[in-house]
Amino acid sequence: TSSYFTGTAYYLVVAGGGSGGNERGGGGGAGGLLTNYGGSAYTLAQGITYTVTVGDGGASKPTNSSGRGNQGQDSSFTGSNITDITSIGGGGGGGTNQFVGGTGGSGGGGMENYSGGAGTAGQGYAGGAGYQGAPNYGSGGGGGAGSAGVSGSSTSGGNGGDGVNNAITGSTVSYAGGGGAGVYNGHTVIGLGQNGGGNGGSGNDSGVAGEQLPATNGTANTGGGGGGAQRYGGSTSPSGAGGSGVVILRMATSDYNSKTGITGTYTATADGSDTVVKWTASGNIAF
Repeated sequence: TSSYFTGTAYYLVVAGGGSGGNERGGGGGAGGLLTNYGGSAYTLAQGITYTVTVGDGGASKPTNSSGRGNQGQDSSFTGSNITDITSIGGGGGGGTNQFVGGTGGSGGGGMENYSGGAGTAGQGYAGGAGYQGAPNYGSGGGGGAGSAGVSGSSTSGGNGGDGVNNAITGSTVSYAGGGGAGVYNGHTVIGLGQNGGGNGGSGNDSGVAGEQLPATNGTANTGGGGGGAQRYGGSTSPSGAGGSGVVILRMATSDYNSKTGITGTYTATADGSDTVVKWTASGNIAF
């Protein structure tokens, strides 16, 4: 694979976030985050096609469903002359019948008296634990790439864990924040999502639609976890879906101009003497 062309690149690979759990559920964990920006660049070479996979966020748990939120999908950057980079999808938030938060890049928050899911070392942190003390149920927030999700309490659902800031695009952007926990009938304060994570939902005893606060989704292409669903009266609304992931490469513009092909949904933007290629759906780049 050696040739006249040898370039270098920095990467940011963020997986899809997990969705929140159903029925006052835990917040979804953020997608795993891996980057070499600010460190040693990867070598790119002629005759190699580098494959980019952008993971989707975990799907929302539908109305009146049960169980843990759905895990996000992995994102990756692979090629025959590099060590493959794979970020793990975020874990789903705990829900009824599956109270423990799901494991992932970052873990989902736990429900009732159960723990949050574990994160993946070097990619993200664990979800917060749940609290049970009827009628005040406080589920845990989803973990983020920067810190663990906050555990629930008698007064509130846990906030999501912090994401991290990265300036590979030339501007500082926050990625991979955990989703906030949903709550029961408005007895406790919702958990808030962080850095692309969705907020948990809140209901109340009357079940009046105008008095309910639905869970929100993680932000697309940040890997944020989705918010946990609320419970109101005898029913629940959907949980927040996880935000999709993203893959970004930064390389010298002269190296970018040496490519022989590029596919997928992407943008290529100049920043000084470099070009930043951002994929929001899977593709590849060849030299």
